[in-house]
Amino acid sequence: MKFGIVLLGMIAWSAIATGQIGRTEITKWQYGKSGAVSLTYDDGTINQFRVAVPIMDAFGFPATFFIITGNIPGSQYHGTFIGRPLKTIIEETARIPTNKDNFFERASAIGFIGYQGTLEYHTRAGELYDEGNDAEQAYRVLDEAYAKVRAGDFPRLKAHENSPDTSKGISWDELLALGQRGYEFASHTVTHPRLAVLDDTNLMYELEKSRQDILDHLGFKHTFSV
Repeated sequence: MKFGIVLLGMIAWSAIATGQIGRTEITKWQYGKSGAVSLTYDDGTINQFRVAVPIMDAFGFPATFFIITGNIPGSQYHGTFIGRPLKTIIEETARIPTNKDNFFERASAIGFIGYQGTLEYHTRAGELYDEGNDAEQAYRVLDEAYAKVRAGDFPRLKAHENSPDTSKGISWDELLALGQRGYEFASHTVTHPRLAVLDDTNLMYELEKSRQDILDHLGFKHTFSV
């Protein structure tokens, strides 16, 4: 269970309308408070709702749950790759090594090409890149993954394996009921990828579509943070 306690500073960002330049200002907390503590949970795992929520209820503490929307039954948006045909990308990997010009596209695609085990390579490459290590190591991880794809070393995913396992998760109706009791929900993206290694199109998909499902199921008040 991921759980966080965040001490919030006193900086607020003004809304940016079309054509306006962003403006940062120091503001006061609601009700004249001098500070705030935010209790947060990541990933929306079932034990957060079955175990932690009753404890939070007992103390009267509200909390924010950052949920992976693609895992929730009834979500409209799930994990996918948006871009050029996957076959074209795979064929190119045989001729052109991974480099700074194709890294983000290949890292975005590798988890969604229809084989078991490829998502692990997205995670490994993302960890190397995100933690500031030599980018060349991350490139080599993807080269290894695509070489195995071309060699047929990964078993193909069956149709049902492409869908998230929602049998033990929370439902949107349950989340809505918790929201009406004062709990807040926010985006933890659609699939919880390594955002630092996604290309722009797939990064925006993860952020925008997660927000859209939250808006559709829980309402506007839960769309302010990620």
